[in-house]
Amino acid sequence: MKLNSRIGGVLAVLGFTATLIAQPQPGAVLWKYAAGDFISSSPALAPDGTVYVGVGLSLCAITNSGSTASNKWAIPMRLEKPAAIGTDGTIYCANGDLYAINADGTPKWTFPGGGGGPCSPAIGSDNTIYFCSGAQIYAVSPAGTQKWTFPLVDSSRNSPSPVIGADGTIYVDSALTPQGSQKWVTGLPASGIDSPAIGGGGAIYYTASSLWAFGADGTRLWSTGNYVFNSTPVVAKDGTIYAQSYHVLYAVTPAGKFAWHVLGTTSARVGYTTPAIDAGGRIYFCVSNSVWALNPQGETLWTVTQPGDPGPGSDFATTSPIIGPDGTLYAALGPTLYAIATGTNGPAVSPWPMSRQNARNTGKVEKPSLKPPKKRADANFDLQLFPNQLGLTYVVENSSNLVDWTALTNFVATNSPVEVPDLTATNAPTRFYRAFSYP
Repeated sequence: MKLNSRIGGVLAVLGFTATLIAQPQPGAVLWKYAAGDFISSSPALAPDGTVYVGVGLSLCAITNSGSTASNKWAIPMRLEKPAAIGTDGTIYCANGDLYAINADGTPKWTFPGGGGGPCSPAIGSDNTIYFCSGAQIYAVSPAGTQKWTFPLVDSSRNSPSPVIGADGTIYVDSALTPQGSQKWVTGLPASGIDSPAIGGGGAIYYTASSLWAFGADGTRLWSTGNYVFNSTPVVAKDGTIYAQSYHVLYAVTPAGKFAWHVLGTTSARVGYTTPAIDAGGRIYFCVSNSVWALNPQGETLWTVTQPGDPGPGSDFATTSPIIGPDGTLYAALGPTLYAIATGTNGPAVSPWPMSRQNARNTGKVEKPSLKPPKKRADANFDLQLFPNQLGLTYVVENSSNLVDWTALTNFVATNSPVEVPDLTATNAPTRFYRAFSYP
């Protein structure tokens, strides 16, 4: 089974009958869940809709029915960086060691790290898990065995969160091949790096004091100079980079020039949060005790505010929001998890629209995925397609020789997963499948 992704082209979409349903207004709170303690990690959204967050000293699974939410289960675990979710629903958390947890909350395996701080793992296209601990980056198989390890260039015990490029390159304070050999070094201190972002054309953006841009070959392209940026940047469809510097959110052009800034008041209390960008180009940012929605010009559209006061020197907004494939925004303010309507069909179709790139926090650009086909009683197959974004047109093709491909079906994804039957499978001795999407 092979997955492809390509842009462009014209497709005929299957006809359907639809009933118009009133959609919630942008900024409407769909539900909110009182966790009982401060939420310590940004949310992670599983393919089945479950939301995972760190709450106090626990990892919590929150159900997500569209109008209500409840605690599905909780297990003891201190989680400060967001979990990453595999396509099979496995939850990966890194807090010195790497933990794999089944979707029902039972342990799958634990891989011992080097005793470093927390990081968010990255999941490669072959399901290899990458995480940093004790000044090392580890590559771990889906079965929990070590594939390789490589020292961070900066020997501090900080644990940056790795990301993965389209060609499989792993980025921390250096660029590494999928086999664990070094390609180039940033020269930036790992102690200042949280998690880089990958832009169009292979550009990589780091926040290590300044905001830095590197080419795919390691060439330093530019930096913003004496502006201290504190958290991961994100990249819009037009290449604009959004990043936070203390109490200010900046929009930076692909050439490294400042376009605008907002929330420039020293009285604002700001956690080190990363914005998220939706399909309409709107930016969502957690600051002080609110979630702010901004248009691409930096103008405020609406806010959702957590009532109360977290206490002197504290802040409700300490984690970053994510946008699900259906456009729902998930954001934590203090002890409350919010699901908020955005009025769009999902995150921006851009290289890096949110922290960790996507709602599953895999740290790489996601493509549509197909579950292995299941044989039917009539000897045909049933498949499940997990779209990377709702509202896009998806094509599923089949082949008997990996050379000649035939369209099995095409459709606009309105839910996830999508059940795809292949009623012609009995006509071929072997069958391969692939899927791709169009805007």
